[in-house]
Amino acid sequence: MKWFFSSWKKMSAEFGVKAILDAFLGALIFAIIVMGPVYIILVEVLIVYFYRVYTLAVLLIVATLFLDLLIHRLAKQALLKKKPDAEAPVGKVLFWQSVGWACLLFSFGMVVLFVLIPVWMV
Repeated sequence: MKWFFSSWKKMSAEFGVKAILDAFLGALIFAIIVMGPVYIILVEVLIVYFYRVYTLAVLLIVATLFLDLLIHRLAKQALLKKKPDAEAPVGKVLFWQSVGWACLLFSFGMVVLFVLIPVWMV
């Protein structure tokens, strides 16, 4: 954890907060443009085939994990394009941040899958 926070400080000192926010905002917008139709299709299929709600909920969880991965990969590419000779470990920092967000999203998806969907089905 100490290495992660010191690397974040080094990265924010090297790139600046505005450049990091710009990279994440651009990555978020592009990832939503790419993954938006996937979510729309999965929700429409979920509405039509409601008896397969668990299977389609798992597909939505996987799509959300892919969205998280896509956002962090695009932010990494944006930061490396801004400063190709960066000394901060951008890839390692964003990889572990992506893993942390993926674990959080996966646990939220499991709560929805095993707690909220059975409650909604009653």
